[in-house]
Amino acid sequence: MINLLSIASHKSKYSSGFYPTFAIDGVPLEVWLPRQNPAAEFDLVAAHSGLYSDEDNLLIWDRIYSTAPGWKTLVPLLVCSDDLDLTCTVIVAEQCAHEHQSVFVSVRPFHFERENR
Repeated sequence: MINLLSIASHKSKYSSGFYPTFAIDGVPLEVWLPRQNPAAEFDLVAAHSGLYSDEDNLLIWDRIYSTAPGWKTLVPLLVCSDDLDLTCTVIVAEQCAHEHQSVFVSVRPFHFERENR
């Protein structure tokens, strides 16, 4: 089954306002993931909507825009709502760029170490 990845406006219980976030079949990723696996409820929020660290923000946007054909990278999608950084639970997508599109090959938990950045 192929799912449609898009951007949706979402307000989580952890945010003061709406923000753009990735959505799968129209459902924000932070809502969609626990629906697929209730054990995956980690109180996560969109990583790209604003982390406390400018360095972490730059890493995320750099990886999202890494779209040279053949390029593969891990793109942080969701982070812990209480930390808002890359030191806690992070859900990443393995992004593979092709000539005219980028594809998320897999989505999984990942722990960033300083040397992984």
